[in-house]
Amino acid sequence: MYIIMGKDLFDYYSVSHFVGGLLVQRMGISRWDAYGLHIIFEILENSIYLKRCFHIPYILPIVDCKNIPDSLKNMIGDQICFMIGYEFAKYIHIKYIPMFPKYSILSLLILPSIGSSIVTNLIELTKK
Repeated sequence: MYIIMGKDLFDYYSVSHFVGGLLVQRMGISRWDAYGLHIIFEILENSIYLKRCFHIPYILPIVDCKNIPDSLKNMIGDQICFMIGYEFAKYIHIKYIPMFPKYSILSLLILPSIGSSIVTNLIELTKK
């Protein structure tokens, strides 16, 4: 089975949305605020951030570029994965994934780009 990135309901990036839900829940953001923020992120990612590239030289050498917007089906799948991750975090004991300090909310500005770049590098490295 071949997965079409950004077009199928779920793709390799679905995992990063699940992890994003886990992290945001541990930042202490309420469920509805988190869901709303993720919807806004999906809209921005597929409009304003289109044709952007992100990478961290020497750490994540493969450049992560987004040139084509995701399909509505994929954006819905990303939202579902985020929501599942958020809800799943509630069942993980606090000693395994502790709550983050309040100032960690500032990381929401860069976490999506870093998460996407990590997934891109993992995908490309496993192809080799």
